[in-house]
Amino acid sequence: KYLLDGQINQKFSQDKLESEERAQKLDQNNQEEIVNKEKEKDDEIKQLKEEKERKEEELRRNKDELQRERRRADEAEQRIRSLEQEQEQEKQEKDKKESELMKLKDEIEKIKHEYPQVIAHDYNVMNSLTGLGPDILTDLLSMMQNIYDAVQFVGVNKKTFQLTNHARFSSIIKTIEEDFPIAIHNINLGYQDFSDINGVMKKLTQKKTADISLGIVKDSFNIPDSCYPGNNSGTAFFCGKDYGGNVYVKIGNSASGNAGFTNNQIIRIEYDSGKGTLHLFVDGAQQPIYISGINEKVRFVIYMYWDGSTCTLRSLMKLSTPTVGHLPNEKALQW
Repeated sequence: KYLLDGQINQKFSQDKLESEERAQKLDQNNQEEIVNKEKEKDDEIKQLKEEKERKEEELRRNKDELQRERRRADEAEQRIRSLEQEQEQEKQEKDKKESELMKLKDEIEKIKHEYPQVIAHDYNVMNSLTGLGPDILTDLLSMMQNIYDAVQFVGVNKKTFQLTNHARFSSIIKTIEEDFPIAIHNINLGYQDFSDINGVMKKLTQKKTADISLGIVKDSFNIPDSCYPGNNSGTAFFCGKDYGGNVYVKIGNSASGNAGFTNNQIIRIEYDSGKGTLHLFVDGAQQPIYISGINEKVRFVIYMYWDGSTCTLRSLMKLSTPTVGHLPNEKALQW
């Protein structure tokens, strides 16, 4: 009895232990399965969130791209309307010009018939005047002596401007520039000797001597007897030593700083009509005080005060290129 009972208790304890182990394993497996399922759910939720965010980002990009496309379409439409308006304006202007041209042609034809003596019927617009040859305009240009007249003549209209393409144009302009006319006014033969050096250079010898100033006056200025540096509104002078080398422009505008030239020195003034400037050179040295803003026709003048002094004009010429440079202490007086 005791032996059997002990065997039964022993077997029951072993069965109980095995049951507990199986229960523990089942519980562990359940826990692992629950954890795995939760992990799978978390991964699936994460994937779904990422997919949602990706689709939302794609939708946002599509929305931005759509807005950009709409803006580009609006800009293109505005550009098209602008071009159409410009085209319409050009067409209206063209029609207006054509209408005006037809009116002018009708008026010319009317004048030709009503007043035949006014407009010659044999006028050839493309080739010049019939009977005078196709190069009549070029011949007229070559007869000019003043380069400014030539420039104005060529710039009259498109027809005359075509002369710039003529084979003789460059040589004609070069000849006009080289033969630029120089005239000396108010010559007093009792006091001055005037002679040609060549077609461009002139020589004027002053027989009397005096303290001297060189300068310019307005082309329209009538020089009075009492004219001297600084007392007239139409003059400008570079003065010699007795004036301390001062520069006087019209009335009340003066400056010092140039060398006060005196006897036996070579004095030169250089006028640049393009820049409107007048510079002084003393024995070849450029002086710092100069005159600027000269935008009108002027004449060179020589001022002498004391009776008995002399001044010899060694030359008067047109320079092909300026010789003036820049000085660190230069100063301009406005004309």
